Amino acid sequence: MNTIRSSSNHAFGLFAGCVLMALAAPAFATSTWSNLGSGGATACNSSPSIGNVLNCTTQNSVGLTADAFSTSDGVTSTTGTTFAKAALYNWGSAGLGVVNQFENPNDTGPHATDNRYGTDAIRLTFTSALSLTNIGIGWSGSSNGNIVGAPTTAVQDSDFSVLAWTGPGTPGAVETKTLDGTASTSTLLTQGWTWVGNYANLTTNQSASISTSIYSSYWLVSAYNTAFGSVSQLGSGAASGLDAGNDYFKLLSVAGNTQPSGGKAPEPGSLALMGAALASILVVRHRKGPAA
Repeated sequence: MNTIRSSSNHAFGLFAGCVLMALAAPAFATSTWSNLGSGGATACNSSPSIGNVLNCTTQNSVGLTADAFSTSDGVTSTTGTTFAKAALYNWGSAGLGVVNQFENPNDTGPHATDNRYGTDAIRLTFTSALSLTNIGIGWSGSSNGNIVGAPTTAVQDSDFSVLAWTGPGTPGAVETKTLDGTASTSTLLTQGWTWVGNYANLTTNQSASISTSIYSSYWLVSAYNTAFGSVSQLGSGAASGLDAGNDYFKLLSVAGNTQPSGGKAPEPGSLALMGAALASILVVRHRKGPAA
């Protein structure tokens, strides 16, 4: 009788422990857009024009749209400090590139997210708050030699910066924000957008791991600008060799974890343990028989 009672108590303790484990386990879910280019399973539709918005497929119940901006100042100047709307192009397996108002998509280039004519940036808008874990590029300037029309004195590479919206409400119009090379005076960085990290020298079809505790529905992936730090201010996961003025890439993939909810759902493994513990209780009680 003592043995049966001890086994019953042990099984009940195991069941209770599993319940607590299930309730305490964070309900993380990863959403991955592995190919934002046309033809991919997670592709964004392509209807390029200034100010366009690309609708991407839903992954793990999270929707994604993307649009583009650039500090190129209108159609006659190659530089500027204030973001304007740009066109976001889907270049298939090469990824998503930005064409600003100064650039012509019918030219030989660049059709990338770059800092040749101003600083280009792609805004990612998710229907649920995510913490980004990975960003991948398809086409990279570092793998294609000198780009037509770009400075011939610099080696082309792919340095980019990641920012998250941490301000109240929604970010509103990015095209009204300034990026003038100093974080302390840039309205992009002082009015709600938070710099997450810089990632340097990526090559074709390479990805960078993003490490941040921020959860947001709004993210910016930008060609590098000195306002996002210096060589001595690299973000987590960044390589050496960060510099400005010669960065070209096309965005191909993105992944992130959804924020755990307050009422955390039991994970499948925890549910299995709970079932096993409950079965043990029933077996023990069956062996014990009816009370005398």
